[in-house]
Amino acid sequence: MTPPAKASTRDFHECNQLLTQHIDSSSAWIIRGLRWSPQVFHYCCPLEADHSQPMHEHDLFELNFLCQGSLRFETPEHASTIHPGKVYFMPPGLKHRWATLKKPLCIAGFHFRVSALDHTGQTMLDGLKQRVSRGEFCLEKNRIYNQIHQTIWEAIHRAPRSPLLSEKLSTLIQHFIQEFLEQALPESILSTPSAISTLKPETVSISKYQQIVDFVNQHIKEPLQLEDIARHFNYSGRHVSRLFQKESGISLGLFIMERKLRIAQRLLATTDYPVKTIALELGYNDVGYFCRLFRTHLMGTPNSYRVQILAGRTTLREGPSGHHSFRGNYHPPARSSTVVPHVAV
Repeated sequence: MTPPAKASTRDFHECNQLLTQHIDSSSAWIIRGLRWSPQVFHYCCPLEADHSQPMHEHDLFELNFLCQGSLRFETPEHASTIHPGKVYFMPPGLKHRWATLKKPLCIAGFHFRVSALDHTGQTMLDGLKQRVSRGEFCLEKNRIYNQIHQTIWEAIHRAPRSPLLSEKLSTLIQHFIQEFLEQALPESILSTPSAISTLKPETVSISKYQQIVDFVNQHIKEPLQLEDIARHFNYSGRHVSRLFQKESGISLGLFIMERKLRIAQRLLATTDYPVKTIALELGYNDVGYFCRLFRTHLMGTPNSYRVQILAGRTTLREGPSGHHSFRGNYHPPARSSTVVPHVAV
């Protein structure tokens, strides 16, 4: 039995606060030809006995560990009942939904951006999608998953807290991914040598587009201007804009704004930070402008969104981070009021 089975609401409060602080979405791990960029790891704990999500899809890879309760997980063609201790997953772009069968329900949700860096990586990604197409998105119980999750839980709640907590979480989550791949894919795929498996992540050839995305993720809580990004890569602003638009289909400015609003959603859902604090944290010194952006693109004010999350009536726009989570009451240190305003690029 994993620690969350006896956890209190306060435990989850603290846990999601710390995970928000210590999971670095700018980092990336190379595991056998696949590049894993963590976006969020938090505990989803719906309060309603009949909580459910409609059929949806998103652009992140979900890797979930069920800690408590049971749920029904479905694709358009298949369905499965998930019990505690099991791992289930969903690659990006595939429709799925889930509903609570037995509460209290607690899901440890790991969500990543995953890309293939060589033929081996693409074969692995295709193999995972084929499993889902056969309805095999739930894996058999594996005591190692429990051990890793228990270690994560204990590391988060250790007193005094380790100064290396971020590094420990990174190592443990990578171990979780490796165990998942080993159980989800046949040995014939896993034993195929990867052209980049012996290289460190920083030595892997990454496209200029991905480098721009990584730079934005690393500096997402700073005011970001096109000129600054272009200067970093020794390109003109026009060249950076064209390159990004060609590769992604959206403007760089829209990408930055959506990333900031996604982080704002997560902070509203998992913390008690005032709206003004969240705006400043994301580089907006004009709170009114931040609220107008939020209302325009997410159909509601930050405060109304937080109220709806608490009532369990809505979810974050991005499916993977859309689980209803406990809030905490941690308040970050006061920031200087001289934050430079964000300028759209």
